[in-house]
Amino acid sequence: LHRRGRVIIEAAQAHGLALLHQPAPLAATSFGVGELIDHAWETHRPTDMIVTVGGSASTDGGAGALQALGLTLLD
Repeated sequence: LHRRGRVIIEAAQAHGLALLHQPAPLAATSFGVGELIDHAWETHRPTDMIVTVGGSASTDGGAGALQALGLTLLD
């Protein structure tokens, strides 16, 4: 959702519980959320970005999203 310089990303749209046929918490990742963040930035250049996490299915603490944004995790 884009409105007046603000982008709202619902993480569950990328890796939500409702999208799973079978829960796999150890394999689920937030990488798709990072892709949404990158796309929103490249497309809209928002002044504010809100990422909601309700209903998300990953347990990586956002590590996948950071990797999608080009960061390298060291530990």
